[in-house]
Amino acid sequence: MAAAWAAARCGVKTILLERASYLGGVLPQCVHDGFGLYSEGQSMTGPHYAQIWKKKLGATDAEIALDTAVVSMRLDHSRPNDEKGEPAQIMLSCVGPAFDGTAEITARTVILATGCREKSRGQLRIPGTRPAGIMTAGTAQYMMNIQNRLPGNKVVILGSGDIGLIMARRLRLEGADVRLVLGQETTGLYRNHVQCIREMDIPFRSGWTVVSVHGRGRLKGVMAAPFGDDGEPDLSRREYIRCNTLLIAAGLIPERDIEGFEDVMGRDDGSLLIAGNAAYIHDLADGAAIQGVRCGVMAAQRAADGSEPFAVPADVESAARMEMPRERAAKYVAAGGVDAVADESSEIAGYGILPERCTGCPNSCLLELLVQDGDIVDVRGADCGRGFEMISEQIVHPKRFFTGTVMIKSAGGTSSLLPVCSSAPVPVTELMHIARLCRRIIVNDPIFAGQIIKKNIGGSGADLLASCDS
Repeated sequence: MAAAWAAARCGVKTILLERASYLGGVLPQCVHDGFGLYSEGQSMTGPHYAQIWKKKLGATDAEIALDTAVVSMRLDHSRPNDEKGEPAQIMLSCVGPAFDGTAEITARTVILATGCREKSRGQLRIPGTRPAGIMTAGTAQYMMNIQNRLPGNKVVILGSGDIGLIMARRLRLEGADVRLVLGQETTGLYRNHVQCIREMDIPFRSGWTVVSVHGRGRLKGVMAAPFGDDGEPDLSRREYIRCNTLLIAAGLIPERDIEGFEDVMGRDDGSLLIAGNAAYIHDLADGAAIQGVRCGVMAAQRAADGSEPFAVPADVESAARMEMPRERAAKYVAAGGVDAVADESSEIAGYGILPERCTGCPNSCLLELLVQDGDIVDVRGADCGRGFEMISEQIVHPKRFFTGTVMIKSAGGTSSLLPVCSSAPVPVTELMHIARLCRRIIVNDPIFAGQIIKKNIGGSGADLLASCDS
């Protein structure tokens, strides 16, 4: 959506081909917050973030073809323009109702924004039986946040990346017993380790993996073991963990499996661009969107026929110039910067200085807490400038935004889930209580983003709001 928006805003004819029946990809099932911090300047849920981009795209002249699959791509040599020295165009073979079946579309530039897919148990080569209850974390997320089905009540999660950590928290809030999260390395954003593991009191082991699964019909348990010095699981220290669900969150693979992709990509003339997680796995959806904007601008520059001066609108240029934390960090390190805080406390002018990381946003700034007589009196190092306020809220008296779902009924009697969030951060100790209350709330369609679903939810002082339009 970001790439199509940018290209269309630059004035070139643009069409977005989407395999699903809706826009937004995986965003509608990501009911947690943290989206839009950079591109929109505020933290929002995945459904809300998708809605923002749909509205942006809808305000352009870009065509949208849903339920459309691109089955192959190839170079189109039938209409080369040798006088201008332009390279051959790309022809896409598509199948979808927008074209009454099959169609071939010729484009001067194609942006591949097909996202990524999750690694499966088969790819990890975990031995054992084939019982029900083993699935990827994304599948479990879809079951919970779209289909209103709890995948299991005794869960082990293999993988300590962001999606594994986020699903551990979501399962815990929905009443499941998350018995262990384990992974070969400690990955994922620092704030997710704090908010999803430490604050939810979920067992976590780094340097461990699942070595076998057990059960017939339904999963009964998994065997876990730590990695030894040789990089292989140390089976002499293996442990059996009873569970009925195993979530695989062991990595993502860019999705580029389209016939003819390698031949077209080999030209390296800018006719095929790759954006988002199809290019590489981004830490944040904002990073994928910003890269999409940049690809949209590059595609528009190439597709412009030259009859009029090419200009990039100010809002598009501003989005394209935005830098994500990873990019800023790379420049900082390249310039010889040192990103560290002393490991031990020290005494300066009567103040104890303690190192800490902020968990208020994905930046996870390295901070120095100035402590006197056991109290934090000042904070240094917060990029956002909130400093003391941020620390007192995130460390001393932690509060978090609640995100979840409630039941919504349509006029026809069918029911689905509506993503919701709190209007303000609530104490961490109240999250479980609010989640239980949400399971008993039923609202009627239509609902609009920001609409109050429940005032002062659970006596927390915050209202429960709809995250997006129903």
